[in-house]
Amino acid sequence: MALSKILPASQEQYVGARNFIINGGFQCWQRSTDNESTSTSWGYRTVDRFQTNKGRHRKTSDTVDGRTVDVLQIDPSSGVYHGGRGMFTMLEDYNVYDKPTVLSVYIKADAATTAEIGQLYDYGASSTVQDGTTVNITTSWQRFEVQYSAQTFSQAAGHYIINALVDGRTYYVAMAQLETGTQATPFEHRSYGEELTRCQRYYHLYDNGASNANIHSGLYSGTVYVADYQFKVSMRAEPTISVTDSGGTFSSSAASVDSSRFSFSGQNGVIRGVNFDAEL
Repeated sequence: MALSKILPASQEQYVGARNFIINGGFQCWQRSTDNESTSTSWGYRTVDRFQTNKGRHRKTSDTVDGRTVDVLQIDPSSGVYHGGRGMFTMLEDYNVYDKPTVLSVYIKADAATTAEIGQLYDYGASSTVQDGTTVNITTSWQRFEVQYSAQTFSQAAGHYIINALVDGRTYYVAMAQLETGTQATPFEHRSYGEELTRCQRYYHLYDNGASNANIHSGLYSGTVYVADYQFKVSMRAEPTISVTDSGGTFSSSAASVDSSRFSFSGQNGVIRGVNFDAEL
């Protein structure tokens, strides 16, 4: 495994999908743009397609390599530190690893510090394939690159974009990219619409903001409410459903769901704030 610092390169618009990381530009935040957790367990809490753990993770922006981009700011947790803090993403198509790959990411901090990046592992078997690499971080943006030889996987795999953050330090992370090859190329900037469509295959939030709005068009039959909702994109798998805001009684047992549609019936079933989750 090799580690290098790449000097800023002129940003260009590339067409295609060189970056295997979905939402590597941190544009989509369907769940929350500011969340603090005291849990050491990994979970999807803020920026789409990335799991985080202990600490405060929130959206900000900065000029990185000559371009204003979305940035994930990771602050220390107000609770007792347990030696974690970080973020990682999982890839569904593990076949990309049958050839050399390279992970790159921009990082800075509020003071000189260290962190670990690039730990690749077989998520399904929970067995480490390659250990992470410790990098020295400064108060200025640096692009770090970690190279991997070809690997064979049988299940979905994950990358630590950053991990093992030093207690008391605030970190800033931007433009994470995983691509085939032995050297990182300029970050592939994709449109918000492209990234949102990719993210909604794994997680979709319905919330139109109205205080008494139905999930969709629906009909009452006596005291029973019937509704149907077509997902914007077909999800990766049949999602789990949770309702964060309900104007009445909602029973998931009365729901029918597959990867493309959701329907339900229930007493006074006016619901809003519905989470459809098909994450890896």
